[in-house]
Amino acid sequence: MKAQLKNYAICVLLVLIVGAQACTGKGANSPKDTAGLIAQARKGEVVGVNEHQIQAIIESFKGKKVVLVNFWATWCMPCVEEFPELVKLHQTYQSKGLEVIAISADDPKLVDSKIKPFLKKNGATFLCFVKETKDDMAFINTIDKKWGGELPTTFVYDRSGQRAQSFYQKEGWETFVAAVEPLLN
Repeated sequence: MKAQLKNYAICVLLVLIVGAQACTGKGANSPKDTAGLIAQARKGEVVGVNEHQIQAIIESFKGKKVVLVNFWATWCMPCVEEFPELVKLHQTYQSKGLEVIAISADDPKLVDSKIKPFLKKNGATFLCFVKETKDDMAFINTIDKKWGGELPTTFVYDRSGQRAQSFYQKEGWETFVAAVEPLLN
């Protein structure tokens, strides 16, 4: 009887732990896992991510796609000016294997009031996230130790997952095409 009671108590404890993890987003099936984050973004959600999640998202396309990652903000005028080029690039090269990922440096509290309206206005249908971290320098240094945090910044990765290009300022259509087209062939 005591053994059965002990086993029952262990089962109840496990259910409570697993249930608590599911409610806090820390369980194995959490929407914060890489596939879950990508699935949410594909539905048009702007999901908060940290530097490790961004790295995992980029790595998830290794061997499959060329990836262009752009760091931007709605308050950054060069970012706003550059953004339509990213939308056009995505529309032009998506079918050839380009994945465009935009990470906003806006405050995550502004997703509904600023970020989503901006994305809708520009017709952005690629993966969009918002930087969510307590330590901006840790975020920046994890992404690229040479990056000073300036916006816009864009990194292009080849299909093998290696960084092929880095742009630490606003760029135009021709620069982006020259960076991605040879990687797509």
